[in-house]
Amino acid sequence: MASLFLIASGLLGIATGFGHSLLGERNVLRPLFAEDASAFLRKGRRRELLRGVWHLPSLAWAILGVALVQAGLAGAGHAIAASAGTIFVLSGLANWMALRSFHIGGTMAVAAGCLAFAGILAGL
Repeated sequence: MASLFLIASGLLGIATGFGHSLLGERNVLRPLFAEDASAFLRKGRRRELLRGVWHLPSLAWAILGVALVQAGLAGAGHAIAASAGTIFVLSGLANWMALRSFHIGGTMAVAAGCLAFAGILAGL
């Protein structure tokens, strides 16, 4: 049962990472860059920096997700489960606090973290 929690957490983490990148690119970055609302964003290097910073957590969540799936398949992984659970929960909470409202990405991240902790509690 613990392995299933880790695998579910990992798959949810991967989905959260991909969703954050794809939807963020379409709904946040492209409109932001298209409007050219700021002189700061007129420079290509600054745009690429902002794009990279946006996609970095997505990559981290996806990599953690892959590690959790692997740990679940191997039947071990207290350290990765605890680390990933903490990162996912804190990421989701930070998302909710920054937006001051419900957000599906924050919810998915918190759920992924809770599943990772459930894997630990279920006795990896």
